[in-house]
Amino acid sequence: MKEGRLVILTAEHVDMLNSLGFTWKLRAGYWYKMLDDLKEYNKRRGDCLVPHRYAPNPPLGRWVEMQRIAYKHMLNERKQSSLTKERIFL
Repeated sequence: MKEGRLVILTAEHVDMLNSLGFTWKLRAGYWYKMLDDLKEYNKRRGDCLVPHRYAPNPPLGRWVEMQRIAYKHMLNERKQSSLTKERIFL
């Protein structure tokens, strides 16, 4: 694509992308994927105590730790947090 060229995304294009499960916000898509992984872990283990260095899924352990940190920041209110109240109640 040439620089400065306007790309028009029609409603039809949006519908086609949505029908494929297109993720518009990459971070949100990753967050929900990790949530699904945590649900699966919980189903198998009965808890959400994922070790930081969880060998079968290393990103999951790091993600769980980051959620706990984000939650503490949200409670503190003086620190910026990526965790929303909507996500807490999912």
